[in-house]
Amino acid sequence: MINPSKKTSSDKASAGNGPEAPEAFQQPGKQYLVTRLLMTAAVMLVGMSVYQFLESLIFPDLTAWESGVITVLFGTSVATIAAYFVIRRMSALLERIQMKSMMRQKSEEKLSKVFLANPDWVIISRLSDGRYIDVNEAFLRMTGYSRDEVIGHSSLDLHIWIDPEERKEIVRLLQEEGRVSNHEVRFGMKSGRVRSMLWSAERIELNGEACMIAVCKDITDLIKASEERKRLIDQLERALSKVMQLSGFLPICTTCKKVRDSRDHWKPVESYLHNHSEAKFINSICPDCAKEVYSKIYPGKEDQGKEGV
Repeated sequence: MINPSKKTSSDKASAGNGPEAPEAFQQPGKQYLVTRLLMTAAVMLVGMSVYQFLESLIFPDLTAWESGVITVLFGTSVATIAAYFVIRRMSALLERIQMKSMMRQKSEEKLSKVFLANPDWVIISRLSDGRYIDVNEAFLRMTGYSRDEVIGHSSLDLHIWIDPEERKEIVRLLQEEGRVSNHEVRFGMKSGRVRSMLWSAERIELNGEACMIAVCKDITDLIKASEERKRLIDQLERALSKVMQLSGFLPICTTCKKVRDSRDHWKPVESYLHNHSEAKFINSICPDCAKEVYSKIYPGKEDQGKEGV
């Protein structure tokens, strides 16, 4: 694949003359034409030999002038018929070649549009040294480099790869498996910023050289959003772990023992603790209170109990 954003001089020269037949189609056409011409010459030679034999056998009394005229007429007729079939066959072949060439040209135009308009990076580089053969506009726009600064230069020379070992690993995978999918890498921009990319590439052959075509999607913002989400979740978990735990100073009335909450409302201790902790209350009575309560209800009961003991 050549640079879809630039046309060579030969492409420009042939642009005004309609689609040119690709070399892959031209060569069979030439071979066919030569083969047909050789076959026509052989048929004419055989035909002339047969004609001369029949002429001497059937018309032995013809003069040389009459024989020459007949020979010319016969040869011209055979050549015309042969040329008709050859030209007819070649016209059909050239029509198919032209149709395939037009389809190929339209396909290349579509691929060129996809290559240039893709919002993600699309790059073609040599597998051996990382030298860029072509890049799309998304690559130039994000990295900050111009096309002249990139094309013909190595990704290692431009310090695109933050870790060159990552490229060695990708090259190894491409050589072994032929493709790499969704490999997370880090690339350096011209400004010095580092972007995280999701890298997918496939090995291809261009002019006998091993190359790769790669598509890279910027996931820097996604990673930052994921890290922020993780940070917020950690904060929330820490906050939840502290919920229902009392700490700090707690104002309590020295007389009625009510507690003041954050809204300056005075509430009973049990109500406050119920709302701000996981404690649950059950009814009970301490010995001192029991002595006081029961002595009021049943006077002298405590002394009777001691005497009974």
